[in-house]
Amino acid sequence: EWLTQGDAFDSTMHYVLSRNLWKRFCHQSLTLPAFDAAVNDAAMLYPQRTQDVLWTFLGSHDTQRMLTRAGGDVRMLHAASFFQFTFMGAPIIYYGDELAMEGGADPDNRRPMRWDTVEGNPTRAHFQRLAALRAAHEALRIGVFRTWRAEADGLYAYERFTDDEHLLCVLNTGKEPLAAQVALPEALKGKAAVHDLYGERTLPVWCGLVEVKLEPGEGLILE
Repeated sequence: EWLTQGDAFDSTMHYVLSRNLWKRFCHQSLTLPAFDAAVNDAAMLYPQRTQDVLWTFLGSHDTQRMLTRAGGDVRMLHAASFFQFTFMGAPIIYYGDELAMEGGADPDNRRPMRWDTVEGNPTRAHFQRLAALRAAHEALRIGVFRTWRAEADGLYAYERFTDDEHLLCVLNTGKEPLAAQVALPEALKGKAAVHDLYGERTLPVWCGLVEVKLEPGEGLILE
């Protein structure tokens, strides 16, 4: 009631989403189809205008850090942040998560910022890349979200699109490498190739299919 009428709060922290992110990416206690169902249930709670500005977060001053929740598995931190930046809402970064800092329950989650790990940090480069792509592509900021594939092996494909732009995000949410042929949405399948914005590479299209090979936590943003 604080959000749906537009006459109270402009936004709030999206704990409904965060709790399901923790269950899937940190604890693997949700199957991917169950996670996708939870994500879509959360998307039904609010109007689109509210979804676009909800604070999506992986951790905060009140919670364990994402990397610690994931047992130190930086691949799952990368996967969760990939989803965070390619899903609806306004991604919020708790300081140091972009450097892969660890931290347990409060006050351990408030350790001093690790300025000594900034330069050459691959997790920081990952966050920077995601932030730049989100800033550059309207579909990632205010586009419609629609599930395309959610497989038991961890392959998650979902569309983000506006009237002017159509993207397909493909993410390995599991802890094993995977290879699959993914049928493309109508807006992309007629092309001879698609371009991965995240990895800056081109993938050929054959009969409306694209072959993907993803390491744990690895994702593609296809246009």
